[in-house]
Amino acid sequence: MPVDAAAAALSTASLSKWRAELRHLGSGATLLDDTYNANPDSTRAALATLATIEGTRRIAVLGEMLELGDESHAEHHAIGEYAASRADLVIAIGDTARHIAEGAGDKAIHVPDNDDAVAWLHAHLTEGDVVLVKASRAARLDEVAAALR
Repeated sequence: MPVDAAAAALSTASLSKWRAELRHLGSGATLLDDTYNANPDSTRAALATLATIEGTRRIAVLGEMLELGDESHAEHHAIGEYAASRADLVIAIGDTARHIAEGAGDKAIHVPDNDDAVAWLHAHLTEGDVVLVKASRAARLDEVAAALR
């Protein structure tokens, strides 16, 4: 396919809902909504994207990655470590996500549910912040992204 034709086709393409949607919020913050689904590789990719977006503070709001079996604890912990290298703050939501918080160390806040995450964000989000929201669909972090919009 010629490059011009590929560029034209890509310019009209639309992504599925909740896949790396970038939105500017009324608060002056930026939201990267990637709540379609999550696994270790896609979460690392989303965190790498977060690190490239200009902002005063990068916040990774991460929930549980499901269906990891016996590797769940280790994978969540490793994501926390990676997130701490790409974000200024990591908010881990849910029981299994406490391992993300452990991996992120002093850059992490662990909250039990989406409502607590939304409350924290509404109280602390400032102009210039860039917020990534990412988790498996069952964690319903699309609710957090919707509350920020």
